[in-house]
Amino acid sequence: MRATDIHEFQQAARQGTRRGATTNRHSTTAEAACPRCSGRLLYDGDKLSCLACGHEQASPVRLLRNPGDLLDALPSLQADLIGHTDSLGARPESGSPGNLELRGASEAEAAALDYARLYAHQCLTSAGHALIALARGLEPPAPEYGTWSIARSILDASSLVSWLLEPNLPRRERASRALAAQLADLDDESSFLAALLAERPGRTDADGFTDLQASIRVRRQELLSLRAEFGAQQAVPAPAERAPLLHAEFDRLMCSSLGSGRPWALLIATTIHADRLADRVRSILETQVQLSAIWYGRAVWTYASWMSRESLPELQSSLERGYDSLGLPDEAETRFWRRPRSVRQRARAAS
Repeated sequence: MRATDIHEFQQAARQGTRRGATTNRHSTTAEAACPRCSGRLLYDGDKLSCLACGHEQASPVRLLRNPGDLLDALPSLQADLIGHTDSLGARPESGSPGNLELRGASEAEAAALDYARLYAHQCLTSAGHALIALARGLEPPAPEYGTWSIARSILDASSLVSWLLEPNLPRRERASRALAAQLADLDDESSFLAALLAERPGRTDADGFTDLQASIRVRRQELLSLRAEFGAQQAVPAPAERAPLLHAEFDRLMCSSLGSGRPWALLIATTIHADRLADRVRSILETQVQLSAIWYGRAVWTYASWMSRESLPELQSSLERGYDSLGLPDEAETRFWRRPRSVRQRARAAS
């Protein structure tokens, strides 16, 4: 690995070019090098043919849609998936895992479970907005470092949904997690208000913020009492500790390193992904788009699975179409919704 590799990557990103492919945003053709004469191969939607010697590619190579189409597909997927979550309403459907948990819950547990749903939905909304921002931020010429922070925020929000609504949790455990999320949120709000008041000394509108801070302290004490009643000292795991829920331990490290502007991270990332494509700039763009879509898709599936009955055909169809539009592999590991789902332990959820 050479320092010049970084320079070449930066030059290609600034110019908005990609080796071996057309630069027209809306073009549907892709080009590559002929293995026989090194001439230009043109993809006509069915096969690759060399414009110089007529050679046809015997085994199809992996071709990607142009960057414009790929980036346009990301907000479309987000709109489709968030539409499914919104259509489920504010209460779990009859017979769903969430409904079974609520049926046997105490008043305090029911309030906590309702917050878990509300907070998870808000995380999906936030992550969805970040998906749109990622697509816009990756418009050529894409910045080398900046968009990785957006991708990491999508992962962090998605992993929080997965942690709150993880399948087959005992009801009391889920309620404890929801309390932990509420306490963490109140602490953040209190710190925010304290900083705000420090910046606005003597302002006439400060009284309202002071009253709000007092009400937060009261609510926090109530939640601490509930947590003692539940008998659990649960805390929200750090984002890096939640990443394994989405099989994204390495991916989060990569996003954090690149988001911090580390040149060695950029060089290594382009190197490990260069075997997928001759065009490293395109490869890095595709990596951010596809990983973010996978994290978001899993989080939406977790939410919908808790809120609805076992059959989720409409969401499955949306995921299939969306993943196809992003060029994601047609395999069981990536298309997780195809795998047989474990039988939920209803007695455990209702205990």
